Amino acid sequence: MDDTLRHLLEAEEKAEAIVYEGEQKRDEITQKAITESQAAEAQFKARIPELHESFMEKIRERAEQTTAELHLSYDERNKNLRKLAQIHEKEAISRAFQVLLSDGE
Repeated sequence: MDDTLRHLLEAEEKAEAIVYEGEQKRDEITQKAITESQAAEAQFKARIPELHESFMEKIRERAEQTTAELHLSYDERNKNLRKLAQIHEKEAISRAFQVLLSDGE
């Protein structure tokens, strides 16, 4: 019986050692994961200005492109309006002469 009890105590000690070792490994893995996540967060925070600048550059490019497109559209519209004004000016002068000439008759 003493042997059986001694074997049981040894088995219990081994089991406790295994549990303790498992807890230690779990704590190490947890701490490593925390450290890695903190490093990843710090790395991301360090990149925020770079990401912001990249985003702002894209916005500037889009704004410049939109402005250029608006200028082209404005120039085209302005050109068309000038042509219409010239056409209507000729018509107005022609009618004015007709009115002046018809009043004299």
